[in-house]
Amino acid sequence: MSDANSNAPQVQTLSMITANQMIISGGNFNLFASEALAPNEHRKVIYDSFKDYILSNATHDADDPANPWPRCYPNTRTTTLASLESQAQEKDKRSTIIWVSGDPSSGKSAIAGSLCDILQAKGQLGASFFFRPGEYDTKRGFIATIAFHLAISIPSAQSHIAEVLAANPFIFQQSPQIQMEKLVILPLLECKLDSSRVIVVDGLDMYGNITMQGRMLSVLGEAAARLDGMLKIVIFTRPQPNIANPFESELFKPITAFINLNDEPPTREEIRIVLEKEIGQIATLHCLSSDSEEVLVDLSASTAISAHPLVTSAWTVWGTISPQKTELPQDNPPPSSVRSHDG
Repeated sequence: MSDANSNAPQVQTLSMITANQMIISGGNFNLFASEALAPNEHRKVIYDSFKDYILSNATHDADDPANPWPRCYPNTRTTTLASLESQAQEKDKRSTIIWVSGDPSSGKSAIAGSLCDILQAKGQLGASFFFRPGEYDTKRGFIATIAFHLAISIPSAQSHIAEVLAANPFIFQQSPQIQMEKLVILPLLECKLDSSRVIVVDGLDMYGNITMQGRMLSVLGEAAARLDGMLKIVIFTRPQPNIANPFESELFKPITAFINLNDEPPTREEIRIVLEKEIGQIATLHCLSSDSEEVLVDLSASTAISAHPLVTSAWTVWGTISPQKTELPQDNPPPSSVRSHDG
């Protein structure tokens, strides 16, 4: 005769909160064994856990009509983009991290956004994060947003990430190092990728203070080193010392490729492409003839060659070359296409 209690669940006494279903008996937490989660349940755990911590407007494809992330104009910066795409696809350990450096208005954000579009179209983009100065609580949102997008872009990692979230509901209150370890590094080491993925980070130097920037850089460097062959990280920043110095360290130097945008100015033809579009908008607004517009483009292109950051705004060109320094009326702000397409 079978034991009357043979069908009763086995009780395991625990001293802390666990991932599985629990009841409370006396003063102890008790765990009831549960079956593995189905894939759709993994996704639900991920969505429910991350929703209050991710920064959805920090990704390259965020829909923000008032302040959209820039892109390179078609048929511009093609050499730089081709080089970045090639290095992102290489298996060479020396380009596990790609540091893209450039002065303000050298095109960093536009190139970063266009690179994300290229990689996403080919299924190679793992995640992206674009910093706007002063807007983000990095400790709260940076790693969480990266991890969430990796979970979406790499389905085989979802079960591992869901297990971490279920086992540690306080993960988002822990340090960036722990979050990167538990939500990115360990899950990716557990799953088998058919090809490497790329994380693109733009404007890390624009956020917070020097200490936080260095801390985030170290977190990214550690992840890249441990996920060699599985993950590449492209980092766009200005060439300030607190960013440049770590790249000479033992952690970064062996695994980092460097692209200096200051050494890769746009060509005369690329400048002309941008100015034709932007000055065309201004010419239409002011009802200029096509001949006048062509003269402005020719003059602007020749002027911009010696100072290529001028390409960032045709309105700057207009203000520079116009004898009257004409300003648009207050009720007619510059058209949206005149906004800077560089970072």
